[in-house]
Amino acid sequence: MIEINSTLVMWFLRVSNIHKVFAFIYLIAPIVAITVMLAKGSHVDIGTILFMSIFLIPAVIHYLAILGLKKKKTWGRFLSMFLGIVLLFLFPIGTIAGLFILFQMFSKNWKQKI
Repeated sequence: MIEINSTLVMWFLRVSNIHKVFAFIYLIAPIVAITVMLAKGSHVDIGTILFMSIFLIPAVIHYLAILGLKKKKTWGRFLSMFLGIVLLFLFPIGTIAGLFILFQMFSKNWKQKI
């Protein structure tokens, strides 16, 4: 029987922490891709690095959502809802996270769920 640590589950089930996970993924993805390219002996030019830096944009947007939610600002809520809608298209994990974010952000007591 698998025992689930309820503290870990409660940590993850906070909207701001979901944004932290996705920001981390967007930050680490280009680093891993460039490392794999270098390990295979591929040439990594400045164009590749600039292309990979596109992943920084969603990471920064998720980070801004975290800041807005932590300060309980309305713009943070709307940014989080926007990101939740975008995440709906990243099937299956993004869809689950997006639905959760939207459900939490549309609730009446959204400030308690961040």
